[in-house]
Amino acid sequence: MNSREELFGLLDEIIPNDKPPAIFLATWDGECPRVRPVSLVRDGLSFYFGTGRQDNKSKQIASWPRVEFVVLLKKEKFTGYLRVSGKAVEMTGPEKHEAWKRGKGFDVGQYWEGGLDDPRFIMFRIIPDSVRLLVPEEMNEKELPLEWF
Repeated sequence: MNSREELFGLLDEIIPNDKPPAIFLATWDGECPRVRPVSLVRDGLSFYFGTGRQDNKSKQIASWPRVEFVVLLKKEKFTGYLRVSGKAVEMTGPEKHEAWKRGKGFDVGQYWEGGLDDPRFIMFRIIPDSVRLLVPEEMNEKELPLEWF
């Protein structure tokens, strides 16, 4: 991957904004990592996810905001992955609405009556400090420049 634009094109092809994929998100519970699937919301090269404010993952993030997620990149017969580590930061206000809309997140109203403004719903943006990509054709993991994100 030689440029931000090339990465953006790959993600548009493999992780289109109109089909939010499940990612495997790791949080820390104080004793060990906890991994579970959540729906990724991607707005360009920004990554978000939403969950219940009282869920274990939200409580774990409140006490230790470092997270990591992996999403599989399937292309033809090969599988690669994108692995992002960083800090989960709560999104609020108009930025929350705009990012969720641009990233085509799932219909929050199906799960929380008040939609994005429901106090039981929380949205996080992952601020990366490490982004690694294994491209299906190359089969070797590469660290990507953080200035791309």
